[in-house]
Amino acid sequence: MSFHGTCPFIVIKCLLVVEKQLVANIMLNYYDRDSNGVLSEAELDDIEHRDHLDKLNRYCSLTHILTYDDDDEDGFIQPREFYTAFSK
Repeated sequence: MSFHGTCPFIVIKCLLVVEKQLVANIMLNYYDRDSNGVLSEAELDDIEHRDHLDKLNRYCSLTHILTYDDDDEDGFIQPREFYTAFSK
């Protein structure tokens, strides 16, 4: 990928998007405990309690991603849905 002659702000924005996608991919793989490529409510709940994320905010839960971002309403968060949620 060459950015020669490109506006520095566009280069920075592109790099930030790539970084954000990389972080989202790392998170998705970490949360996906059974390595089936999707996130279940049980996996999200397990991570929330194991990593003490439930202590961060009593009104917001990691499992809420199912309520707000499970676009196909199949009960799982697909990678596309996770990336969309992460990019909001």
